[in-house]
Amino acid sequence: MIGDKLLHALVFGGLAVLICRATRLQKPAWSRQAVVVFGVLATVAYGCFDEGHQSLVSERRAELADVAADGIGALLAGWGWNKAAKAWDGLQ
Repeated sequence: MIGDKLLHALVFGGLAVLICRATRLQKPAWSRQAVVVFGVLATVAYGCFDEGHQSLVSERRAELADVAADGIGALLAGWGWNKAAKAWDGLQ
């Protein structure tokens, strides 16, 4: 199941980057760190909601390990987005 967890980390990492990017555009006064915290928390919240929803679907099951993989992916992506945004800000 490591492949499944890796897929969760990649997909939710991508979601975190999209949330960070959108938040940065909508809230330019927020610090990069605040954007990352919001992006990661929003991504993990969605992961929890998604797993809760899966528990209600027949032939599916919710796993805490999936939420953990989602969170790890979001954290790593948020860290990477912060580094990239810092470099981009330095170019302007």
